[in-house]
Amino acid sequence: MKILIVRPLTRTAFELGGYCAKAFLQLGHEVMTFNFRYGHQSFLGKIRALPNQINLKKVIGAFKPKFLLVIKGDKIPLEMIIDIRKKFKTPLANYWIDDPLWIKISSQLSPFYDYFFTNDPQCVAAHKKAGCPNVNFLTFGCDPDLHRIVELSEDEKKKFGSEVCFTGAMVSQREKMLEALADFDLKIWWPSAIQYTDEDLKIKKRKIDSSSPLFLKFTGKDVWGEEMIKVFNASKICLNIHSQ
Repeated sequence: MKILIVRPLTRTAFELGGYCAKAFLQLGHEVMTFNFRYGHQSFLGKIRALPNQINLKKVIGAFKPKFLLVIKGDKIPLEMIIDIRKKFKTPLANYWIDDPLWIKISSQLSPFYDYFFTNDPQCVAAHKKAGCPNVNFLTFGCDPDLHRIVELSEDEKKKFGSEVCFTGAMVSQREKMLEALADFDLKIWWPSAIQYTDEDLKIKKRKIDSSSPLFLKFTGKDVWGEEMIKVFNASKICLNIHSQ
């Protein structure tokens, strides 16, 4: 089967799209990925379709996929999604990865897809209520070629290791929880800034204050892929903290 995966140029969703493409290839399908760039306004405000997004229709017409999978896709104008469904008659699915934090956004998108997959089981009912025709919970998995036990050098153990580690975007809720662990050998793999959203759901940042018990815990960089696996292997305890 020909499958087209549409993924945004944001790290988490971009990597997930790559993992999905790899899995479909291993299952024997023919796969193409299309990377779309964001418009100038976030979420469901007025979004101007960029040339890159408009080219999506040309790619669909040329590749002729039997299945279209969109990873998140909150920055694709809804008018374009509606037009793609009408013009190509190709089953269109969305793998949404930010519920329940962005359920107000995702529940406005889900009715426009033939299939909608949410990462949170408790949000299935919300999407059904919104009018989504087919919604299911789809949990995250792992890529055994990447997420594995690795042998580290002594220098790598020192560089990547700690008693407790956290990798991922720092938001205020996570900041509060990690402050309770500040007396431990803690490493936070993220630039020294706290991410938050304002009333218009725009993402903003504030620098970590020098008086914060977490000030010296930030590594100043985020880690992905092979580096993230080295951090997980080198650390005694790896934390996952939901934003909410």
